[in-house]
Amino acid sequence: MEFCYVLSSSPADTYYEQFLLSLTSLKLVLPGAQVVLLCDEKTAGGLYGNRGSHGRFISRQVVCKTPDNMRAHEAAPAMLCSLNRHVQGEFLYLHCDTIICEAPNDLSVLGIDYGACLEGGPGAKQYSTALIYSSGSPETHRFFGRWNELWSNSFRWGTHQSGPSFNEALAEDPSLFTALPPWWNCPINAGGLPHLAQARIIHYNASLPAAKKGPYLLGRESVLLDIKHQGQVPPEVLDLLQNPRGAFHPQTRLALGPEKRRWF
Repeated sequence: MEFCYVLSSSPADTYYEQFLLSLTSLKLVLPGAQVVLLCDEKTAGGLYGNRGSHGRFISRQVVCKTPDNMRAHEAAPAMLCSLNRHVQGEFLYLHCDTIICEAPNDLSVLGIDYGACLEGGPGAKQYSTALIYSSGSPETHRFFGRWNELWSNSFRWGTHQSGPSFNEALAEDPSLFTALPPWWNCPINAGGLPHLAQARIIHYNASLPAAKKGPYLLGRESVLLDIKHQGQVPPEVLDLLQNPRGAFHPQTRLALGPEKRRWF
């Protein structure tokens, strides 16, 4: 199984630093992981110096052609929904703002075609594209083809997010899809705290204000800026990755309720 990331980034953002942090966490729990990075031409041209530390950790880099006028937040979903064109076999796609807590390679033994986790906490009805497992079967290729078609149509109407078209494709034919347990993609800033103790992969949703200055230290913007400045994951952040489920500010408290948990 290959582990896949999709990156569209420039020095003005922290997407590359999110990717490097997630990649480092993956390599700590699964040193032999075969990692594929998909990026657009603009991004690939800037992956050197402080933005080139990932090279020794990945197996291959695939440069995808996207329209010149397509912005980073549009290019990433365009590449994601065509991922199967570049990765032919079994793969696990990981969003850049994830932290891997345990080796995720045992998804292979589930014997499923493709799967994802529900978005958010209790009551969620939509599936997240932050983590997608694909067996590489002909059926999964057909699903990705339909997803790509739906995303392209929605993009022409001004919607660039990957989630709506992914869920629309699922709604058309959910027969071979498997809903993965919530601890496979634990969105700690969006209702996932009840599953933190079991979390295999933490999704800290870097775009949310709760992540940028929140109590989960590995998701803080200041940590990402430190990585940007140093061009690598600093030793103190590597220490936090030794216990990613517990990488909270020391004064963090968890409030428990019948439906959800929150911190303060």
